[in-house]
Amino acid sequence: MIKKSGKRNKRKFKSILIINLLLVMLLAAALFIFMILLKSINPELTRDLMVMTYVFIVVLVLLAGITGIMIFLILSKRRMI
Repeated sequence: MIKKSGKRNKRKFKSILIINLLLVMLLAAALFIFMILLKSINPELTRDLMVMTYVFIVVLVLLAGITGIMIFLILSKRRMI
């Protein structure tokens, strides 16, 4: 039997985590830009609505990141990646 080196798996794991992090940051940036555009289009939006939108964006980004990491961990346990 040929034993696989753990170094390759660590590099693959690290690269997929970095890609996941970049995608989550891109999602966050897109949602923040959407929020800024929404405020500029409709300036009479209340502060409470903007805070609620901000909290929604933060929760959505965190859920996307956690979901991506969990999917990667499940697939790596089943040796699909």
